[in-house]
Amino acid sequence: MKVLHLISSGGMYGAEAVVLTLAQGLAHCHHDVVLGIFANSAGGDVQLYHEGRAHGIESLLLPCHGQFDRKLFAQLRGLVRDRGFDIVHAHGYKADVYAYLALRSTGVVLVSTCHNWLDSNAKVRAYGIADRFALRSFAAVAAVSDAVCTTLIRSGVARAKVRLIPNGIDPEPFANAADPGREANPSGGPLRVGLIGRLTHEKGIDLFLRSAALVLAEQPEVQFVIAGDGPDRSLLGDLAQALGIQKQVTFLGRCEHIPELLASLDIVVCASRREGLPISVLEAMASRRPVIATTVGEIPMVLDHGDAGVLVAPEDATRLADAITSLVLQPGRCQSLADAGHRRVLANFSASRMTHTYLDFYGEAMSPGR
Repeated sequence: MKVLHLISSGGMYGAEAVVLTLAQGLAHCHHDVVLGIFANSAGGDVQLYHEGRAHGIESLLLPCHGQFDRKLFAQLRGLVRDRGFDIVHAHGYKADVYAYLALRSTGVVLVSTCHNWLDSNAKVRAYGIADRFALRSFAAVAAVSDAVCTTLIRSGVARAKVRLIPNGIDPEPFANAADPGREANPSGGPLRVGLIGRLTHEKGIDLFLRSAALVLAEQPEVQFVIAGDGPDRSLLGDLAQALGIQKQVTFLGRCEHIPELLASLDIVVCASRREGLPISVLEAMASRRPVIATTVGEIPMVLDHGDAGVLVAPEDATRLADAITSLVLQPGRCQSLADAGHRRVLANFSASRMTHTYLDFYGEAMSPGR
């Protein structure tokens, strides 16, 4: 089978990690896979292009000028015709809409994975509406959460086309990762509480900082770490300073070695206001790190409704601080949660499981009459 993955990327975040992991899994199963990454003239990030090439996956940069580039339509049609792809798998609203407009009359099978819609402003909401309209014509649509499934069906995508497919990760890189600066701290030295994510409002990093201030009022030796980049970087730095915790909070920026970063942390927090199925939580579980996360998206299911991690309500910095303080004071509970999370991610969210589910999904999409 020949599969083209299309994505307009903002960096190596959750969706990009899923695309790369799936591409590697398909290649391991002896399918031909190509990554097509939009090279946007207005900005964007092509790190996925370099990561794909580094992992032996053929990767192409597709120049895109503006929001409606007719040259890209022609390039996509020519690429699909010349390479004979069986499936074009789009990720995200821009890839979905371009695939629909460029390829709907070519006969190639179109599928999509909907990772989430943030709908953070009127412009993005309009993109989401256009995306869901285009998806009605796709052969099949995967959703990473029940909430995304519901949105698709309410938007007019046929229920029979929609399938819930949880994200998966390769646990191997996290199995024996070590922090070159220090081993993860079981007993001595300052404990490190970390959050990994894009620095945007929906990730709740402001809530993480407010909870950090409450924790530090009782446990001043704890260190807080934020890994990631994004448009809210300066605002969050100002907030840390206003809270008087700038010396106990480290902003690492974009990190390329996540297994080693997780090995340096003692507790991992996801403070998101909205999520689908966050890769950062799965990676923390694979790293045997106890997780505290908000009850949004598929997180309660991932954490086995509290048996494999601590769940707190979103938008509640006080409850989040209480959960962090509780784990700081209970190393034994940290270990039991870490072990439970590790068992769960291996059993339910492996890359192999995700790859084979997508192969079934492709087969259904290519079946006669779809």
